[in-house]
Parts: sequence; C-alpha cells; structure tokens
Amino acid sequence: MDPLLSEDPVGNRKRVEEQLRIYSMQFKQAANVFGKQRQALSGKVGGMKDDVAIALQLGIYYSSREGLYA
Repeated sequence: MDPLLSEDPVGNRKRVEEQLRIYSMQFKQAANVFGKQRQALSGKVGGMKDDVAIALQLGIYYSSREGLYA
C-alpha cells in the first residue's frame, strides 16, 4: 500500500518531485542603477507552477515549531 493518500499517488508524487527540482532562489537584476537587486524563492520558471512546493514548505515550517500552534 502506498503511504501517500491521494486519488493519484504516482502522479502527485511526480508533480511534487518536478516542482521541487525547479524550486530555488531566483535573482533579478535591478531595473536601473538606483534600484535593488532582488532575490526570492520561486518555482515559476518557464511557466512552471510552484504551489505544491510552497504548500510543502509551509507545512514543514509550521509543523516544526510548537509555539506557532494555538
């Protein structure tokens, strides 16, 4: 039995893996000499989606911190 509870465990596992491979620190140059160079965690590269990767990241963040629970 697959421990991933889903209607499509194989497809969803593949989706998570694809998103985590792309999810990384993205750097953007400043628009001009007065602007700032920006960086952010993102998986939106070449039209890819990152919603599952972000949900996983939030789940891990909140589940590892006891003080964040009511």
